[in-house]
Amino acid sequence: MEGIFEILDAEFRWVLIGSFFITFSISKLYRQRARRARQKGLEIRRGDENVGMVFARLIVALPLFAGVFSYMVNPEWMAWSHVNLPVWVHSLGTVMLIMTIPIGYWVMSSLGDNVSETILTRPGQTLIQHGPYKWVRHPLYTNGLLLFMGAGLGAENAFIIALTALTWYGVYSVIIPREEVELLKRFGKEYEKYMGRTGKLCPQFRDTQTEPV
Repeated sequence: MEGIFEILDAEFRWVLIGSFFITFSISKLYRQRARRARQKGLEIRRGDENVGMVFARLIVALPLFAGVFSYMVNPEWMAWSHVNLPVWVHSLGTVMLIMTIPIGYWVMSSLGDNVSETILTRPGQTLIQHGPYKWVRHPLYTNGLLLFMGAGLGAENAFIIALTALTWYGVYSVIIPREEVELLKRFGKEYEKYMGRTGKLCPQFRDTQTEPV
């Protein structure tokens, strides 16, 4: 059995490396296109964002990325936080990673030049309501969390799983509410209606928009 697990771990590591490389390559391509659009008068500076938000992201993101990339380079470096999980959990992590590739392309291609690297809106930004945005308001965050949770489950690593869960909480309760304040300022009633029929990170199955009596 030990030999089987060693084979699974070796295969998973390559799936992990490939998924991260392809997903981030897709993201980089569309972000570069968005930067070129910003050079035409649609720019927004990272310095315009609250310093506390940038700092809070770094506190969680740096150790999370460090843990995943350490595992990619040498799984033994992360052996200190290894946990034994059922084979089906390991397989689920692998499937989650693979899914991030088509989902990542779907999200980024739907956003087009509306890709933003901050929680702020920029001049000329439009409200995307097609593709995954038809059901979920922030699928870019969903896919990122799916990527890291897949890494944690597949690697059977408590450190990566715990930090991904912490990141999910921060995104859901801190980042998204602040981002939606900016979106409400820009799009007003249109965004309110959009919020009523979509979920933050996962689709919702009922429209919460109240109709006037």
